[in-house]
Amino acid sequence: MPPPQRAGGGSARSARRAGHVPFTVFDAGMALLLFFVGQLIVGVGAGIALAVGAVTRSGSIDAVGAFSSETLLAVAIVSALVGTAMAIGWLAVRQRLDRRLFGRGRHGALKIVIGVAAGFVATVATYTVNAMLVLVFRPEAPVVQQVLQDALGGGRSLVLAAIVIVLLAPVTEEIVFRGILFQSLDRRLGFWFAATVSSVVFCAIHVEVIMSQPLALVGMFVLSMILAASFHLSGSLIVPIMVHAVFNATSLGLALAFDRFEDMLEMWDMLAHLVVRL
Repeated sequence: MPPPQRAGGGSARSARRAGHVPFTVFDAGMALLLFFVGQLIVGVGAGIALAVGAVTRSGSIDAVGAFSSETLLAVAIVSALVGTAMAIGWLAVRQRLDRRLFGRGRHGALKIVIGVAAGFVATVATYTVNAMLVLVFRPEAPVVQQVLQDALGGGRSLVLAAIVIVLLAPVTEEIVFRGILFQSLDRRLGFWFAATVSSVVFCAIHVEVIMSQPLALVGMFVLSMILAASFHLSGSLIVPIMVHAVFNATSLGLALAFDRFEDMLEMWDMLAHLVVRL
């Protein structure tokens, strides 16, 4: 008996291959490398330019490093865009770039709704894992991420930080880690291997988390596996982008809320001291 035919001819195996991305693991590795190199070039170049400008204006080497959070966030935005453009550019040069980068399924408003709903589930799951780890191991050092610290300054820093956290990071990271890396591995090695490897690499790039509180990487790994699963099941990169955005927006909102809460506690403490003195 001949293999099953799909409408329009061809075997079932050919039909499955038609849904595969055209780029290989090698392409994904190069795209990932260029993603980091692009950000490094922009970061180093901007740092040198800012340092030279600061010394020229002030005439003192002490001015180096005294950059505003707005400036550093602007550099972060440019570097992420350049890195992502270089990663996608590699696929274009290799003639391996097509719409399958964004998934095999349809993209529409329903996928946005699914992504938002899945984002709340992923957020609860991730924070639950982190909370359980905190209760068991009782770490003393909190997770420190500079972009969240910049957001606490309010004003333009908050706006730029929100752009980086809620918009830029979900889009650029999902294109690179799920759209390119995960799909290239899933093509040949299956979901679990692809999800695990892409999640490990995803965790490894968050250097600030590694340096400040490595225990939080467990929750980040869980989040990354959910991102991979949401992409795999939905067939649309819009879903993990929305999941990522909801998680990051929640993290930003909690950081702002806790910061305001601490301010309120300090105010109540001052009032209590005033009452005692009266």
